[in-house]
Amino acid sequence: MCGQLCLISNRMVIVCRCKQLTFLNEAISSWEKSASRPPLLEFLDSELERISEMKDVFEEDDPCKVRESELLMDYIERFSDLFEAGEYEAAAYHAAKSPHGVLRNMETMERFKSVTMYEGELPPALLFFQALTISVQPGKRLPGEVLSLEGVRCALQHGYIQLVTFWVTQHRLTYSEELGDVICSHGAEDPRVADTCLALAHIVYTACGVLRKAALSMCRRGLISGAFEFIYKSRDFTVEDCMFVLRGCPSLDLMQDFTQLYEGKPALLSVGFICHSLLKSDLEDLAFQLLEKIYAGGQGALEKTILNDVMCSAESWSEIATRCEQRGWHQLAQKIISILLSQPGAVCLSQEQDSVELMEHVFM
Repeated sequence: MCGQLCLISNRMVIVCRCKQLTFLNEAISSWEKSASRPPLLEFLDSELERISEMKDVFEEDDPCKVRESELLMDYIERFSDLFEAGEYEAAAYHAAKSPHGVLRNMETMERFKSVTMYEGELPPALLFFQALTISVQPGKRLPGEVLSLEGVRCALQHGYIQLVTFWVTQHRLTYSEELGDVICSHGAEDPRVADTCLALAHIVYTACGVLRKAALSMCRRGLISGAFEFIYKSRDFTVEDCMFVLRGCPSLDLMQDFTQLYEGKPALLSVGFICHSLLKSDLEDLAFQLLEKIYAGGQGALEKTILNDVMCSAESWSEIATRCEQRGWHQLAQKIISILLSQPGAVCLSQEQDSVELMEHVFM
């Protein structure tokens, strides 16, 4: 039956094209005979537009397209029948396999979400999303970004972390930064699945190129060595990204790792840069602990740290000393100022109990 319809359609296409050519030929003949004729290009533009409209009218009557529309309507009606009958699992798989994906959308998801009374273990919305992920090949015709977010939220809300694990690891949904955030947030709220959620979020963030969050998820899992290997291999990792990771997973050990050589490669951050960046923040005391630990190491460790710091100016170190003094780290503050003033060209313009300023300094 369909073959016959297509044959008829092909014949109609030929007839239509003949009519279009005849129409164009007659129009040009009329233009040639006209006494006050417009420019040819202008005339052809208007006539070709009219011919195009003839084609559109013809296509609306295409038997194959009409038949396809009828089949599509029947398919949608069948879905509605299943849904209204409460056969949600059958309706879900019917929608997931819909022609051209007409039912693989948020509108259908919202319809399933509206069901509050149902039988069975999985809620209808989750049945629908599960059907979507099963009916596609990994990485192909994936549920869209918004639909993927909704499906994962639904699964996490009902405690089905194993489904999310399958979808993410088998690439059965669309990755996005927001998806990684949703998974991370769930892990923070439920310590029982925290490690799993961080591992899944790492996969998502890495796939999306959100490197700072990918590294942070590793640090939060305690995989510091792996995180630093990841960071050093990521050429696009910036200083701002490093500080993002440090603020997201603050620890003295992590600070030290950022300021030390890694397999012969230069440190990512300097001690002064970290400490100055954390002034007047919740992590300020952690920065002072790092300085105190270096100072306690003796043998001029703090002096070497300050003088070899190419990421932090003398003025910034002076601000660090001032803040140390204000927060009660008096001995540390005095030591920093002493080191700065011992350098040629250093001038101390003011020195009070609560404020120490080094306004001019030149390292020779």
